[in-house]
Amino acid sequence: MLPAFALQLLRMPAPAPHDDPVPSFTPADGRCIVRYMIQRVTPALYVQVRGKVEFERADIHYADGAEESVDAFGLVREDGMFRLSSFGARREVEWVRLVFCAESKHARVDVAIEE
Repeated sequence: MLPAFALQLLRMPAPAPHDDPVPSFTPADGRCIVRYMIQRVTPALYVQVRGKVEFERADIHYADGAEESVDAFGLVREDGMFRLSSFGARREVEWVRLVFCAESKHARVDVAIEE
């Protein structure tokens, strides 16, 4: 299991909710398990957070069938983009599954890749 992602890379303003295709989560949703299809080759993965979210874990599934888990239990992140994992070389990622709880009214969580 990889260590929790903790490095904040940059801050980005959140777009208006009506302009954003990323679903919104609330504390009433409880524990959310969301799978993001990546299907791209990338040297790094990032998690973009708008609002406040408490993470539990991230699972990364690669095209070759390998899978890694990132322990993020209790890690709270708010309004920014954070490095989830970097590979040293480009690697084909099939999907990423995030397990988290929203702590703010309209939290949004997305996964981004480095081109």
